[in-house]
Amino acid sequence: GKTILWEGLSWSDYGPGGSTFGVSFHGEKGSMVMGDNGYALYDEKNKEVSKDPGKGDGMAAHVANFLACIRNGKDERPNADIEDGHKSTLLCHLGNIAARTSSVLICDPKTGHILDNEKAATMWKREYRPGWEPKV
Repeated sequence: GKTILWEGLSWSDYGPGGSTFGVSFHGEKGSMVMGDNGYALYDEKNKEVSKDPGKGDGMAAHVANFLACIRNGKDERPNADIEDGHKSTLLCHLGNIAARTSSVLICDPKTGHILDNEKAATMWKREYRPGWEPKV
């Protein structure tokens, strides 16, 4: 089988590889760490084999695009499409739920909702205080 673990640390200024945000991928033959300070590749012994400092602060452009979308509405499109973001994070969330419940998840292919696993289904969403429920 394959193992996928997603962990969100957006509240922390200490991201992977010394960046303020980023992502790391770990495989059988090495790992890659990407962030606002570029990326680095490591072999299976954690020796750095390649590094690129990147082109600067990508977060500033991302935030500027997000704010432009709010200001300009239909005249501005987000760089990161919401449907693509949903699909890419759903698998990560489901992987974490499977890992935390030590179970295999069976999901509805149309909705992504967890089927026949009450313990895992409780992690599908949180309970919101009255009046603070998201409106989707």
